[in-house]
Amino acid sequence: MANTLTIGANTHELNMGQSWTVFHHNMGAVNAEHPYGENALPYELKEGDTINLDNWEAVATITNLKTPLMYRLTNNVDESWSREFVGDHEHWSMFLEKPLEVDEQGKEWGHRSTSKHDIFRNNITGEMFFLQGFGYALLA
Repeated sequence: MANTLTIGANTHELNMGQSWTVFHHNMGAVNAEHPYGENALPYELKEGDTINLDNWEAVATITNLKTPLMYRLTNNVDESWSREFVGDHEHWSMFLEKPLEVDEQGKEWGHRSTSKHDIFRNNITGEMFFLQGFGYALLA
């Protein structure tokens, strides 16, 4: 499959680059057969396991990043990151790749926090890193 990548060794940290795109894992539809979603992954993926990139979607790109805040900038802590952090800032800029969802009542919902099994892509080198329970694994 063209969109299949293999999980490499855990690197524990990312080398900061000037441009990163964050991809969130799409769990798919929840039903009786798939209570965690049709695209749910095993709890622990190990080096050598493969993933299908079709189950991830780009949600945001961060540019001019000069500090290792990428994980924090895509997490809802005291605010909705996808509504509060978008735009130009002193040490970085962020724009959304995926529009925010608006429900039937017209309420806008921010994106979920980045979490285990999401992916960070260095847009300069093309390297992709898979977020694990502890650290990151290079995808090949």
